[in-house]
Formats: sequence, C-alpha cells, structure tokens
Amino acid sequence: MKKIALFIILIISISSCKKSEWSQADKDQFMRDCVAVDNSDDTKDRCECGLNILMEKYSSMEEAQKATQEMSQEELEKLLQDCSF
Repeated sequence: MKKIALFIILIISISSCKKSEWSQADKDQFMRDCVAVDNSDDTKDRCECGLNILMEKYSSMEEAQKATQEMSQEELEKLLQDCSF
C-alpha cells in the first residue's frame, strides 16, 4: 500500500502542468500511470478512489502536486485512507 501511495505522488509530479483545473487528459494520465504498477481491478478501484479524493480536495493537478509533495507519508496515507492505500 505504501508503494501505491508513493507512486501517486510520483504520478502527480510527472503529470502536472500549469493548469487551473483537472482536465480529462490529467485524469486519464493519472489513471494510466497509477495502474501501471498493478493492473488488477483492485488497484484500478484504489487509483480511481485516490483520483476522486484529490479532485475533491484540490482544484487542479498542479495544486495536488504541490500539496502532496509537502505531505509526510503518514499525511498522505491519512488523506487516502478511504481508498485502502
């Protein structure tokens, strides 16, 4: 689970562009990168859940990137706890 949480930080870092909202391309890229770790249905569900939480909390991919880079591992796990990360 820690691997996936760390991978989400990496995905956000790589996928981020200076945008003011979550584009469909941002969402698609996040999901592609996230399931690249493990393409199981369980991982897909976790990745989708994580994306939804990030989109609810942050108005853009850039904002999510900045916030998650400043979080500790424990803070990130707490943020994504409902997704079983």
